[in-house]
Amino acid sequence: MLATPMKELQAFALAFVLISGLVLGITEPWDNATPQGSTSADEDGTSGETSAPEDGMSERADAAAQPSEPATAPRSEQCLDSHNSLAMHIHPRVELVIDGQSIAVPDDLGIDTSACVQAMHLLHTHDATGKLHIEGYETFSPTAQLIFEVWNISFPEDDTLQPLFDEQARVSITVNGVATEAAWDDIELKDGETLRIEHTP
Repeated sequence: MLATPMKELQAFALAFVLISGLVLGITEPWDNATPQGSTSADEDGTSGETSAPEDGMSERADAAAQPSEPATAPRSEQCLDSHNSLAMHIHPRVELVIDGQSIAVPDDLGIDTSACVQAMHLLHTHDATGKLHIEGYETFSPTAQLIFEVWNISFPEDDTLQPLFDEQARVSITVNGVATEAAWDDIELKDGETLRIEHTP
């Protein structure tokens, strides 16, 4: 016996509702289980969409939180607190002549300055003979430029050496009697050697 059109329609409607529920994921209204992926923050009205930070972002945040290492001061501003644990201690000499007049190297060059209060620069003197003391807690290659930098820090108002920079064409330089035209920062100061710098009128 064939079903009446009404029964066929009811059966079709029921099947449609069941299939729609499966496709759309509709659950029973009495099911209060927390949907997967939601958090307790949903109850407060806040978004439950939370995710762990990406590895790269986490690493950048960690790096930003770590204090950076202090920049190393230039050699001319580095100081000696003591003579213990020195890795180098050399004694080159410097002779300065400007317009025929010998210029004595001050006997307290590089000692107790604005950069090294109650301390000594890596380059300093203990007398006016021109003997330089160059010391360090690590080895390095000092150059003639270091003399002028420490001199300028020690005696900022002293312009005695200014002609060496204003009229470089009149400056002659020798190292142990051998002439050189190298730049100041290319002339290495070595133990026992004599650097002579002369400005002619």
